[in-house]
Amino acid sequence: MVGQISDADIDKVMEDPKRVEQLLNNGQYLEQKQSFWKTLFSKPVKPVYSWTPDAGNITCDMDKAWHLLHFILSGNMEGGDGPENFIMTGGQEIGEDLGYGPTRFFKASATEEIGKFIAGLSEQTIHHRLENQQLKGQDIYPINDNELSEEERNWVLEEFADLKDFFQKTIEARKGFYVYIY
Repeated sequence: MVGQISDADIDKVMEDPKRVEQLLNNGQYLEQKQSFWKTLFSKPVKPVYSWTPDAGNITCDMDKAWHLLHFILSGNMEGGDGPENFIMTGGQEIGEDLGYGPTRFFKASATEEIGKFIAGLSEQTIHHRLENQQLKGQDIYPINDNELSEEERNWVLEEFADLKDFFQKTIEARKGFYVYIY
């Protein structure tokens, strides 16, 4: 998932990394986690404190296409440098590892560079990369049989279009963004 966030809110998260959890949980940070049974038979846990990022922040959930999108944009399985690798690398890591690493934050200046890269890619370019033989034999999530059906290709194209729209809106709002892979 990628989400908009102001540079000022990135600074607040850097001051208190617990705010990453709040950011990803609609502004709530819970004092303690409860077991299923305790949750079922007790009163709800009250938030320790509440913080909500600037209003108007939007998100783009890449769903299970995040790794395939990374590969299509960057041409490699993991890592790398530059704007084409933002899904898996770059930015400022803040907070705990939440499954596929900590949440990473990019300020507005980086958003422009990455947004220009994304805007420069047409649907035809992405479609061509999806049909490229490079995908065969790679261990790319969520591809199971090394070939994409027409339905899966259309799904990835939709996810890319949503990502492109996200960056356009984020640049217009002059905001940064965060990447959270779960």
